[in-house]
Amino acid sequence: MLLRSFVQAYRVLGPSERLRFGLLLCARLLVQGLDLLGIAAIGFLVAALAGSVGGNPVLSLAEFAIDVSDSDAIVSSVLVIASFFIGKSIAGAVFLRVTTGFLGRLEASLAIQIAEFIFQGSGNRVRNLSSGEIQWAVLNSPQVGFSIILLAGSTVITEGMLFLLVIAGFLLVDFLSGLLVVAYFG
Repeated sequence: MLLRSFVQAYRVLGPSERLRFGLLLCARLLVQGLDLLGIAAIGFLVAALAGSVGGNPVLSLAEFAIDVSDSDAIVSSVLVIASFFIGKSIAGAVFLRVTTGFLGRLEASLAIQIAEFIFQGSGNRVRNLSSGEIQWAVLNSPQVGFSIILLAGSTVITEGMLFLLVIAGFLLVDFLSGLLVVAYFG
């Protein structure tokens, strides 16, 4: 139901508004993809620490290697990963703020267009509507029809994509465990 309303609201947008909203949605999706990289970095660090318990003090993957016998390497790795997550969180907050600002401007523009339509021309339109109907049409309908639905729909899309990426990561790392996670959430 929400996604159908999302698609309907998206289709009402003008071409430039669709493009801007689509770019903002893609940017938020990219930030969600960065979450998966951060999770992988944590997994790499945990694997390095677990390897040190088993007697292997160096874990290497591609060009990255961590010598867990060196406490500075561990602290540096933790700081790099924490900085990555802080940067990702800041980027996510900035893109969410830009998205809500865009939707707020869109809501205000639509409210003005609705008010102009209601109050232009003869007074018949205004006389046929109660003050509550005019208030709903001008103030509430753009907010519900666009800001709330488009923001909620984009959040479902971005969070759903992160969920699918994490599930895909589980399936790639350990297929059986991934199937158990899918069965749990399915």
